[in-house]
Amino acid sequence: MEALLEWTGHPLIDVGLAALCAMSGREDPSALTLDDLDRAAEEMKEHYFSGVMDSYLSCVFTMNAEYTQPAGGAGKERRRKAYVD
Repeated sequence: MEALLEWTGHPLIDVGLAALCAMSGREDPSALTLDDLDRAAEEMKEHYFSGVMDSYLSCVFTMNAEYTQPAGGAGKERRRKAYVD
């Protein structure tokens, strides 16, 4: 089977690949499977949308990002659910 992901040589991309490898217990991104990526996405979704990372995410993405903006009214949960499902 052909590898889904490979090291790129770009530090910002490769640090993301390294994080995915660490989350999946793999040493090389070429060993990552779709199941590994799905599990990592579920774990990230839990943390990103729980509120635990809001202060960090607001520095990275500013307060204008949907998932860090404290305002949003009744439609925020509906939009979030549509995005992650």
